Amino acid sequence: MRILAIEEGFPPELMSSHYALEFAQGLSRRGHSLSVVTLFPKKHLLKKPVSIPKGKLFYWDLNYNNIRVLRVFPQFRSMSKVGRAIEYFVSSISLLTGGLIVSGKKDIIHVGTPPLFVAFTACILARIRHIPIILRIWDIHPDALEKIGVVRNKLLIRIMKIIERFIYRYVDHITIISDSYKNYLIQEGVPEKKITMISNWTNLTNVQNSASNYEFRPAFGLEGKFIVTYAGSLSWINDLETIIESANLLKELKDVVFVFCGDGIRKEPTMRMSKNLNLDNTLFIQPQPLEKYLKIISESNVCVVSLRKDFASPALPARIPSILACARPIIANVPFGSDTYHLINKAECGLWVESGDASSLAAAVLKLYMDRRLTEMFGFNGRKYAESNFSIVSCMDRYEELLNSFVKAER
Repeated sequence: MRILAIEEGFPPELMSSHYALEFAQGLSRRGHSLSVVTLFPKKHLLKKPVSIPKGKLFYWDLNYNNIRVLRVFPQFRSMSKVGRAIEYFVSSISLLTGGLIVSGKKDIIHVGTPPLFVAFTACILARIRHIPIILRIWDIHPDALEKIGVVRNKLLIRIMKIIERFIYRYVDHITIISDSYKNYLIQEGVPEKKITMISNWTNLTNVQNSASNYEFRPAFGLEGKFIVTYAGSLSWINDLETIIESANLLKELKDVVFVFCGDGIRKEPTMRMSKNLNLDNTLFIQPQPLEKYLKIISESNVCVVSLRKDFASPALPARIPSILACARPIIANVPFGSDTYHLINKAECGLWVESGDASSLAAAVLKLYMDRRLTEMFGFNGRKYAESNFSIVSCMDRYEELLNSFVKAER
């Protein structure tokens, strides 16, 4: 197959861009031709500066073996609401232009949402080129943004809903990362036969080989500490205040440290809250390359997954498979009945506490701090569950079968 992937983010960007790379690599290794259209690397998501040809509106990035990566202008750096809104709009135009350059002889297009406007762009491209399109839903926007109050303008919400429904109608098929998304899509009028569940994945080999020469604990003076790690996006949907409040409740335990590894629009406010409470048991570090990110998780004692109580949309945070693969227990600070709540119970890989309940979160940390055998058992159960449910090989098998079915139908 000749596959075109439209991606808002792609390595060397940090955070979750590794999913885009692993998707491309996974299918490329099976003999398929992969082209990726993405933006210039965002400055705030880079470990170190990247050289970009001056005066170019687009350029080919040849650092990914058999994967052809076309990067298109501009290079974003803002984390403000206004900056992000401008980014979404400009990205759509840039990615459409790049897609027109690349898509001439492609069999199928693959795109993810959010951002909603990138998926809309891919639909326009698919219509122009008469190519089938597969949509992967990572999160439900605008539903999620409306419920947590990030977007309040009624006209804007209505426009976004119209675009969302157009996308669902137009795409040939939709993949979702957890089953609860299906109910939402069916309510929006999407036929059940148009939906396939393919979970987020983890590369178990990467976990085993992760940064063997990177010593996370010595690097930050954390030898002998009980490390509670929040690793991922620090965004509107995350209940970061509750984690800080629980750190405040446990500040007398001098060998317990709360580590925040990541970036996002809520990072600065979270750091200010920690500073205002005079906490010396919190540590904020920048996003790390995947191999170091996995090493940080592996050297942690407990990992926290956190979602706000008013975030009622279906959601299974992308970092969960990696945490489980690293055999680390999870404290799920998430709404009752959410996807993450059900997974924690099913996999028996950690503890659940309700969002917004700092006392219960502190108690859960203390429970695992006092009972290391329970901590190890949860980690063992999580690793076993990841091997059975989040293998990248099985996920790529399902993707290959799905994509191929549409290509054969077109031919």
